[in-house]
Amino acid sequence: MATANANVKKVLDSLKSKGTIVEEWHDGSEWYRIWSNGFMEQSGRYTSGTANVGFYKPFSDVDYAFVTSGGSGSLKFSTTGIVFDTSYGVDVKASGCWYACGY
Repeated sequence: MATANANVKKVLDSLKSKGTIVEEWHDGSEWYRIWSNGFMEQSGRYTSGTANVGFYKPFSDVDYAFVTSGGSGSLKFSTTGIVFDTSYGVDVKASGCWYACGY
């Protein structure tokens, strides 16, 4: 039994070193997670036209990753959100999902 306890402790210690979720929220397709090391993930949906995505939790700087399921045009980054054009062509607009992560 001592060996099993030692193995469980080793696994738990390994998981702790990778970080744990300290705060999370979700409402439908909108969500965020904050990890114990300060890393944040957040995601949601945007509508067609010019998407103005406001982050649920601000990032510490603009060195975060942002991925969208569609869109083109220039991006305006800030710690509290992002603006981008969801146009695929002259008359075509799209809606979809976004994901951002960083510190």
